[in-house]
Amino acid sequence: MIIKNFSKALYSSWHYYAPDRILFDCGEGAALHLKQEIFAVQKIVLSHGHIDHISGLLSFLCLRQSTKGDTEKPLDIYYPEGDRSIGIMIKAANEMFK
Repeated sequence: MIIKNFSKALYSSWHYYAPDRILFDCGEGAALHLKQEIFAVQKIVLSHGHIDHISGLLSFLCLRQSTKGDTEKPLDIYYPEGDRSIGIMIKAANEMFK
């Protein structure tokens, strides 16, 4: 089992499990490290709304929509119910690409 990951407390945390195409958390720099694999990701699971776990989400979503690759693939994002910061970020990204 190979898991690509990066974690530095209070800065950035993300873990990508390629066989199931799941990105756990999306800290700063996740999209840059994953490069073209951002188009393979089918699910993002966010554990909580701390900045080191979500700071790369907006850039991940923007890169996925604006660069060459299969932007039509579905992407599901899961996060704790009631986590306002994550909900606001996802809503902002959706508004940008209407």
